[in-house]
Amino acid sequence: HVKNVTGRKDDESDAEWIQKLHSCGLLGASFQPDGPTRTLRSIVRHRKNLIRTCTSYTNRMQKALELMNIKLQSVISDIDGKTGLLIVKAILDGERDPEALADLRDKRIKASREEIVKSLEGCWTREHLFELSQCYELYLAHRRMIEECDVEIEQQLKEYVSFQNQG
Repeated sequence: HVKNVTGRKDDESDAEWIQKLHSCGLLGASFQPDGPTRTLRSIVRHRKNLIRTCTSYTNRMQKALELMNIKLQSVISDIDGKTGLLIVKAILDGERDPEALADLRDKRIKASREEIVKSLEGCWTREHLFELSQCYELYLAHRRMIEECDVEIEQQLKEYVSFQNQG
């Protein structure tokens, strides 16, 4: 309500204006959550930021693969799914044979084995493998932190329910 006033603003005139609005009863009360709600909201926001960062590392892994001419994302919808992560892990462990890598695919993958083999033929450059390795490790670390957040959120929700039942 207060921010819709035109004109030049400074802290002192804003404070006077807010005081005048309050004295006339024109300001509504702002929402102030209780302690458990604040705690839960903070953890959920932290989790959201971790997911955003995790997505960034997934994109970087895709880019490293693409720079090596590996077109895995064109045949597998999620590089961070079961098949994608198994293939990335195998690549980082030293496997370069497209046939062996294609054998790691999950039966639910719609792309044929031949399409996957073709998408895994590339040039394995040291610098891009290094980048892929670091992004993969950071991706896994962030996934673990997200799982820890999930456990903490569940614990906070249990405490919140008991808090509500007491009140």
